[in-house]
Amino acid sequence: MKVIIEHFPPLSKWLYLEYKHSSKIVGKNNIIFTNVKRASERRKLAELGTVREESITVIKDDFPCLVVMDPQAKRTLTTEDFEKCAFYVVGGILGDYPPRGRTYELITSKLNTESRNLGPKQMSIDIAIFVMKMIELGASIEDIEFADELEIQFNEVESVVLPFAYPIIKGKVIITPGLIEYLRRSKY
Repeated sequence: MKVIIEHFPPLSKWLYLEYKHSSKIVGKNNIIFTNVKRASERRKLAELGTVREESITVIKDDFPCLVVMDPQAKRTLTTEDFEKCAFYVVGGILGDYPPRGRTYELITSKLNTESRNLGPKQMSIDIAIFVMKMIELGASIEDIEFADELEIQFNEVESVVLPFAYPIIKGKVIITPGLIEYLRRSKY
């Protein structure tokens, strides 16, 4: 599986943490960041994978087979999809809650290609890629246990709820490495 992340600036610390985790999941040689207009962002993302200034909507012909990961897609990703296609486009869009359909608006509607979803739950970029990797390795979305949201406690009275799905593997919730520390530092 090769992942193309269509970047939408700015490259915040939170977004960088998700991109870094995504690169670790699939490997630096299997990730391409597209639509990276700023030179400073291209330099930083080059540490994590291949970087292209152009949007995937412009350079789509450079890739023989594309599948857009879109929460609004009618079909759910299956292991068999990986037998047909190698390149999977994920929107580098930090999520809104409730979702506004920006993946469809900004990517899917501009590409004449297949699209797939990961079930009805909204996920962060890196967690979607983690789940995609599980499916590539043979899991089905129905086999994966999820926490429907995650509450990060700052102290006895303050917390933040992340309203996204996070897989639970061997009793442990999978979350972006460094995100909890980032949220705590940002709060204080």
